[in-house]
Amino acid sequence: MPTQRSGKGRGNASPPAKDRPVKVFRIRNVRANIWANRLEGGAIVYNVTFDRLWKENDETNGQGEVTKKGEWKQSASFGKDDLLLLRKIADLAHSWCYRKIQDDRREESF
Repeated sequence: MPTQRSGKGRGNASPPAKDRPVKVFRIRNVRANIWANRLEGGAIVYNVTFDRLWKENDETNGQGEVTKKGEWKQSASFGKDDLLLLRKIADLAHSWCYRKIQDDRREESF
């Protein structure tokens, strides 16, 4: 998990090429990824993306031996059976963001 950098002393440094979410919630195959984005004024805002993970089938030869393992993929579409999980992780992400914002404000006041 990356550390959040303060806006002080950064100058014009470019951000890392591949950022990672600051927090991930996952229930079964449904995932919420929380991203921290620093605004020009130094404030941090949190955005959330949701995805559904699924795995391709393994490829087999004529004897039933696996020749290629199925790869994990992600999708932004959800089936009816995913919706309650999506609701739950959206609630968890929402609570985490508000708690984090409160903690950040408390930390800034010291």
